[in-house]
Amino acid sequence: VTITGNVTITGNVTITGNVTITGNVTITGNVTITGNVTITGNVTITGNVTITGNVTITGNVTITGNVTITGNVTLTGNVTITDNVTLTGNVTITGNVTITDNVTITGNVTLTGNVTITDNVTITGNVTLTGNVTITGNVTLTGNVTITGNVTITGNVAITGNEALTDNVTITDNVAITGNEALTDNVTITDNVALTDNIVLTDNVTLIR
Repeated sequence: VTITGNVTITGNVTITGNVTITGNVTITGNVTITGNVTITGNVTITGNVTITGNVTITGNVTITGNVTITGNVTLTGNVTITDNVTLTGNVTITGNVTITDNVTITGNVTLTGNVTITDNVTITGNVTLTGNVTITGNVTLTGNVTITGNVTITGNVAITGNEALTDNVTITDNVAITGNEALTDNVTITDNVALTDNIVLTDNVTLIR
């Protein structure tokens, strides 16, 4: 199935197979797409939408509202994920990435670029965050967690498992980090931060109360 142009998919729709959708794409309603799925352009996915398989979405991407995407998932570009969205599997998100408001991501998760994670977000599994990363407000990261770059973590954040935080990291205000922790290279920790279990602090680490 190849669909090109100004594309709107609405209602009780099921699409299965090798699916390519290109252009100004809006998917909304009770829509199920299964198979090798490629969506490119200005993409808005909203409503009760389920996408399963090898899924690649590229461009200006907005995903919101009771959306489930499962499988090998690659999202690239200006990506906004918000409001009851579940991503599961091998998930790679690259670009200007905003994740907020009741979002769950599970599996092998890689987020790269300008990444903002805020407000009731849970990410679980093998988690790699790289770039300019801001994490704030009721966020839980669990598993093998690697965070590298210009990183700010603040406000009711829980990170649990095997964690490596490297390179210009600021942690402040009600943050709990538990497990095997390695904090390296220009790390500042201040204001109600709890580090628990096996902790290694290396290279320009500042603890402020």
